[in-house]
Amino acid sequence: MTAQHDDHRPGAPAGDLSIDAPDMPEPQVREVTAHSIPGGVGLLLTVVGVFAGVGLAIVGGVTGAGGNNAVGVPLLILGV
Repeated sequence: MTAQHDDHRPGAPAGDLSIDAPDMPEPQVREVTAHSIPGGVGLLLTVVGVFAGVGLAIVGGVTGAGGNNAVGVPLLILGV
């Protein structure tokens, strides 16, 4: 340990912790434009996705309960 870390008394002067960093180049900034879909289409896709998920979960549960777990369990997982 160096001497700057030895004095732990309250009020003791802090050691010189500065580091000579190399000169860093300026960051390259690029303009990015976001693309989005209209709000009504997004809401429609969300509602359709929720109904599809619930439907898959129900079909998977019923199919799995019927004894066909090879099909029912993946459908249930996809629905959830």
